[in-house]
Amino acid sequence: MAKTRRGRLTISANIVLTASVITRTLSLGFIIMAIYIKVGDDILDADVINIADLQDVAGMPLGTTMKSIVFSLNGIFALELLTGIFGIWGVIGQKKSMLIITVLMSSLMIIIYSIYLVILSILYHEKSCFRETLFNYIQAYSAGSHYISSTYFYNTFPNFLSKLGCEGRGQSGIYYCYDIYNEQLTSYLKTYLGLIVTCCVVQAITIVAVEYTYRKLEFKEKKSSITNNKYYLLLTIQHGIFRNVFNFAKDNWKRSKAVFISVILKIISLIVGAGLLGLGLILIGDEFIHDSSLKYIFSQIQFYNYYFYDILVGLAASSVVIGILTIVIAIFGLVGSWKKSSSVLIMSSVLSIILHVPRIVTVILFVVFVEKINDSMRVQLNLQQQGYFYNNFQSEITRKWNDMILQLKCCGVYSSSDTLSRSNGYADIFCCKNAHESRTDSGWHYYYHYHYYSYYYYYYNHLDFFGGCGGYKTDTCSEKIILKTRQFCGWFLAIVLLQILLEIVGFIFTNKEYSQIRSSDTLDNGIPKDSHNVCNIGTLGLAINVRYDSVFGNSDIEALLSKFRIADHTFTRALNLFSIAVSVGLWSMIIVAKLVEIGLWGKFIASADKELEDLLNTELSNNTYTYQNSQGSGYFNETSLSWNTLFIKAECCGVGSNITNSFTASYWYRYRRDSTSQRIPVQCCKSQTEVHPYAHQYDTDCTHNLLNGYYHSQGCDIVLVDRLDSYSLLFFVFMGINVLAEVGLQFILVL
Repeated sequence: MAKTRRGRLTISANIVLTASVITRTLSLGFIIMAIYIKVGDDILDADVINIADLQDVAGMPLGTTMKSIVFSLNGIFALELLTGIFGIWGVIGQKKSMLIITVLMSSLMIIIYSIYLVILSILYHEKSCFRETLFNYIQAYSAGSHYISSTYFYNTFPNFLSKLGCEGRGQSGIYYCYDIYNEQLTSYLKTYLGLIVTCCVVQAITIVAVEYTYRKLEFKEKKSSITNNKYYLLLTIQHGIFRNVFNFAKDNWKRSKAVFISVILKIISLIVGAGLLGLGLILIGDEFIHDSSLKYIFSQIQFYNYYFYDILVGLAASSVVIGILTIVIAIFGLVGSWKKSSSVLIMSSVLSIILHVPRIVTVILFVVFVEKINDSMRVQLNLQQQGYFYNNFQSEITRKWNDMILQLKCCGVYSSSDTLSRSNGYADIFCCKNAHESRTDSGWHYYYHYHYYSYYYYYYNHLDFFGGCGGYKTDTCSEKIILKTRQFCGWFLAIVLLQILLEIVGFIFTNKEYSQIRSSDTLDNGIPKDSHNVCNIGTLGLAINVRYDSVFGNSDIEALLSKFRIADHTFTRALNLFSIAVSVGLWSMIIVAKLVEIGLWGKFIASADKELEDLLNTELSNNTYTYQNSQGSGYFNETSLSWNTLFIKAECCGVGSNITNSFTASYWYRYRRDSTSQRIPVQCCKSQTEVHPYAHQYDTDCTHNLLNGYYHSQGCDIVLVDRLDSYSLLFFVFMGINVLAEVGLQFILVL
């Protein structure tokens, strides 16, 4: 091996430095390429991506996949920069630990680059399939606006042509757009393939150079004079990073099997936490959360008073939060084992035990939710489907439902014929297997309902441009939604249960790393340090209950209550502030703030007791148009739906002590009753436990005859006030105990 002279860098060190500069320069090229492509407004333009997504390559949409590759490679620069810093630090500072990290990082980079190479190779070899897809679409586009989606005909496809520069070549010229797109895509793919292959080669060279430098440092530590045989240093299996890692693991296994297993379990826990974090990020980017039409539909479905959309967001948030906390705790544990710090090990163990609480709670919650979703999803979806093409008219639910059919490639709830039969032929085009958002519009609200028959049968015939209808979709939307929900929940439950098992087993082995764990939960005088935390937890649970209450947490009822102002706040805003104050403010140590919260809420409750009946009665009786429809209220009037939802969810009817008289001045009572003998809406009946926004329900013994026990006899003002009082009582109790505990604690500390 070459001798090292003071003030000079060895050849291996120079190789590492040179490789570091090359890889950082090449990875910087990823960012430059992304800027160049984006500024060029060609393949990364939104409309170009939408058209390119017409072609799937190995199950991946062509345009979106290319966009993901371009932008994700920008993050590679940060990893490359970090790898270079560790490498330079290791060779210049002669730090063996930094050299080990450099080898691990370089190996990771080679794995990442290999994944990119596979994806880019698939795109490069399969992109030619886009020719036929684009050719068929151009034929439909040339035939006129009736043969593809109006949005794509007037906006998306013309912009696609404009971005590629083939819109001014005449009708026949647009057939050359594929050649233009393919030429650009091919050049970009070749550039990326060249950059990535070069980076892989340089990373491999870096690993060899770092390994060589590491072996030199080993020999220096063992001998005053070292061999000049460079080949011996490279070829010997008795030295080197990988050999030392193996020896380190073997020595630690012999010295303490418990400590070794504990470290391995922490590393596995770190990996599992990263997996849970990845699951959460995948769900956040999934169509179930970011698609506006699915959000609209899911936000009207409730399970145990929780909206289905909120459940999905909660699943994603739980995955991200628990995943991050698991990673942090695992790192703490590894640091404690590395530094042999008893205090750090204790802290990681305690944090791990505390994290078991949200883990177990989320596992129980999502097991219950999955069971409920599996049993009730079809019922909930069918309630919405009743409004699909209601009375031969389209509505917002019609367009959202069509979007869902196209997005999820499904049709119907209990069977594919559900939607088809309900629409009298309107949905045929959407339930075709070859239907796509680029070929059909989700709603044609400027066509009258009596015009849809001839139009859509005319439209249906011209799916021949795309292979015809292809038959009707056999998968129901309920099956698709349930299956995907169970997949996400299943992965979440499997990972969290694995985390719980790892933490329990790891805790057993971690106990052997230190002699004993010192913990003190009380002060010297025997009074708990955190006695007020019990109340804080109780108030946090109270805030969650208020937020997801079947009445106060319902979005339709919130729309009605937001009209009422009590104590200088709208009713809904006051509840939101109450929930926020309870969940956040109570964890403050400021006693004055707690007293202010008690006073403000007490003022609101007192005002609600006096004013709520008059406000509700004015809205129901004196406002002519606030309550118009008992039947099909979801289609006609939003406020009517809010009232009907309030009657069912709060189990109340009308306003005041005389509930029947409270309806007599309403628009519904004068013009929209089922018959002149009907006295109350059917939603006031105890037989109605679900809101049917698009259906007609009847119970004449209740609505006409007013038989005792058949209807809710309490006015909604009384029920709302009683519900507020029940929450307020718990609020005042928890707050009172909390304030007294803090006052007592401060008094003891003074003494």
